[in-house]
Amino acid sequence: MTRAMKSPHVRCAPTITLEQEYFKKGYRFVIGVDEAGRGPWAGPVTAGAVLIDANSMPVVGVADSKFLSAKAREALQDKIVAQTVAHAITSVDAATIDAIGIQQAVCDAMSQAVMLCIQRAEGATVDNTFVLVDGSKTMKLKGCQSIKILRGGALHYSISAGSILAKLMRDEMMCKLHTSYPAYGFDVHKGYGTKQHQAALAKWGPCPIHRLSYAPVARAKLARNE
Repeated sequence: MTRAMKSPHVRCAPTITLEQEYFKKGYRFVIGVDEAGRGPWAGPVTAGAVLIDANSMPVVGVADSKFLSAKAREALQDKIVAQTVAHAITSVDAATIDAIGIQQAVCDAMSQAVMLCIQRAEGATVDNTFVLVDGSKTMKLKGCQSIKILRGGALHYSISAGSILAKLMRDEMMCKLHTSYPAYGFDVHKGYGTKQHQAALAKWGPCPIHRLSYAPVARAKLARNE
């Protein structure tokens, strides 16, 4: 069963306390999962998941990706991968987001990342693994025991680690997409609705990686067709 839990809105170093509580309850593994790219007008949404056990050592410096510079995230990535039992990063593209909606796309990306982690960890099953999910409004993940936590990435280590992997992957994908669509500046704003992006969208209209279901993009497409 999935339920939601609230965490206080404060910025502090995440701890592994909640994960340890689930180990004490008898779970052998805990997965933390977070998404990157819910809000942008273009590009994919990604999900990062990390699976740890009771012997996993937290990486010093890990925090919610929102609070870290790109350089800091890059420096932490290899350490996170080395000190977790398993990890996975998945994505859902813009066309699919338009087809099923961003909420379902986030849920699908997270569910896929969680299941990949379980498949990659020796001895892990859906029954002996508990999942910590960032976001109290996130849809229920498929096939796993989980809890949804408001601002969970700010306080809980495994979710924070997942957020870093998701953000790094998405930024890398947007930089690669920039080479195909250089007029929009995706390498700078990563698809978010900045003034630079707004201006490019008004001038050129949407490109194939824009989310046509998002109102600013739909308006720009309509304006181009008038």
